Amino acid sequence: MGESSSGALKTVGKYCYDPTQTIGSGAFGSIHPGWEKNDVHKKVVVKIPKEAREQDARLQEAKCQRKLKDHENIVTLYSYCQIAEGDDDAQLILVLEYCNGGNLRDFIEKKGGRGRLRQKVITKYLLPQLKAGYKAMYDKNIVHRDIKLENIFLSHPEDVENPDSDEITFKYGDFGFARCVDGLDVARATCGTPRYYAPEILSALKDPGSRRLQYRHEPDMWAIGKSSSC
Repeated sequence: MGESSSGALKTVGKYCYDPTQTIGSGAFGSIHPGWEKNDVHKKVVVKIPKEAREQDARLQEAKCQRKLKDHENIVTLYSYCQIAEGDDDAQLILVLEYCNGGNLRDFIEKKGGRGRLRQKVITKYLLPQLKAGYKAMYDKNIVHRDIKLENIFLSHPEDVENPDSDEITFKYGDFGFARCVDGLDVARATCGTPRYYAPEILSALKDPGSRRLQYRHEPDMWAIGKSSSC
């Protein structure tokens, strides 16, 4: 798959995106709005790393997310490729599903009373979908390592401006810290968002010489609990 440009727009395979428009940005790079060339109504987002040192992490992200393709509670990775412009180093570009409902933090601020969701919304809609999405990760031996409100995205029918809870699909996204832990493999790095750190990670940070940090799905489970008790 290659990339070409037409004016401000650029294309990656069957997708177009506008590099002058930014949906989000951070230390990792930037996210831009896009769409299918043959169907402008099918929106996507395009994620572009900022620095060459991010390429390996983004490739790991893409490989993990590709294993989870087609699960309704996981943001879909449609495509990824490495492209180079002129003498610049090749750049990894990810084309991802566009979630029209924003993230869970946005949803809580709009729907939640006093900054919280109603218990019925959590137990009947949110938590069952978070469990289903994480089971897909668990079955593929994938640890996310950055589950939080901002990384749980929402989709709903395009023709519904203010969807009810039963019209929303909750999806895990942003697999930037994800990795596979096949067999007896374990994760060891401290990463993610401190407010969602599990007790074992906090203990290791307080006393790094006590024992080497190693984990599999436990920190993710803790973070799901933190997120679903919002």
